[in-house]
Parts: sequence; C-alpha cells; structure tokens
Amino acid sequence: QLGRVEIFVHAGRFEGDITRCGAEVLVSSAGTDGTMQSGVSAAIKAAGGDNIATQLQAHKPLIPGTVVVTSAGKLTGAKHIYHAVIVGWGQERLVLQADVWRAVTTCMDLARLTGMSSIAFPSLGTGHGRADKFETHSTMAAAVLHALDQGSRLRRVHFCFDNRPTSDEFTRAFLQQLLMRNLQELETGQSRDQQLEADLAGLWPLLTDLRFDLRQL
Repeated sequence: QLGRVEIFVHAGRFEGDITRCGAEVLVSSAGTDGTMQSGVSAAIKAAGGDNIATQLQAHKPLIPGTVVVTSAGKLTGAKHIYHAVIVGWGQERLVLQADVWRAVTTCMDLARLTGMSSIAFPSLGTGHGRADKFETHSTMAAAVLHALDQGSRLRRVHFCFDNRPTSDEFTRAFLQQLLMRNLQELETGQSRDQQLEADLAGLWPLLTDLRFDLRQL
C-alpha cells in the first residue's frame, strides 16, 4: 500500500496471467514488428481477439520507447491495451533501459490523463528481447514510483509474472527502489516524518523475507 494506491505482484501460470487480473489497462510488451506472436502479447491477442493486433499494425512503423493504445477487444473488464514498444528488432541491442523508462512513464501518464483506476504490467522485454530482468524490473519500478509521486487517480497497479522466482526478483527490485527513494527524502529533508518512518519500518520484514542485501544499495 502506497498512500491510496495498492501494489499487487502476481505469480504463477494462472495468477500471473495479465488477462485475468481485472485491471482497466493491460500493458503489452511489443516489438517493432508489431506481430503479437509470443509471450504476453500473444496471450492478450488470444484472449482479446485478432482485432487488437490489427489495430496495432495500423500504427506501424513502431518506434522503441513509444506506446500505442488500442481497444481491449473481447477482454472482460479491460478498457484499453497499451502496447509498450520495447524490443527493437534488427538493432544491435534489442532492449534499451531508456526505452523501458520512457514506455512505462508514458503508460502511467496516459492512465492518469484518461482517468483510469488500474493498470497491469508484465515483465517488459525480458523474453525475446533478452533484457536483464533485475535491471529492467528496477527501471520499471523506478518509473512507476516516479509517476505515482506526480499524482494519479490510479488505485491499483498490478505486476504479473509467470513464475515465483521472477515475481520475487521484481519485488526485490521494487522494494530497493522504494527504499532508496525514501532514504533520499530523508537526506534532502523532504520526508513525511512519522508516515515515512512507518513506511520504512514496514519494509524491513519484506526485505528480510526476500533475503534482501543492503550492499546492493
């Protein structure tokens, strides 16, 4: 719980299925080819229908770091699919962390500007894009936390992964980013005093459960 926003981390074949989390906005990791033939994008296409891919293709050429908004097709509960263009096929490096940051920030801004109450993210670019998971998850966490600091009507942010080790790795990255932001607030005198102290105290059991190593900071 961060203020009025609930953060959920899902894991497992079904619990981690982004199409079942009930969020108004589902984020799909897209490549510049826009095919939606693998991973999370394929699952969204299978559940929501081919029209989602047709809408995405209409926006080509797709540029890494940008976001394309389409309908959610036949998906129940979802209103929009945000296609985060992360994987740049044909480039020497398939995924750049700067593109991950820009795409996540844009998704959060779009959700805020359109009054969405919930959004769900998968692991972006860590499949076929071969991006390092911890580095990418740290970038995603930092971008989401930064966007939440700017104010939003979002009440739920979901992160959906297909297995427990990946969800634990993301949780570790998210808590590290949260802890570093809170410590930075203390250093700069911008803390929320008692509330911040309570937030920090609440982090320690989670960090211990995940075998968090403070030497990473």
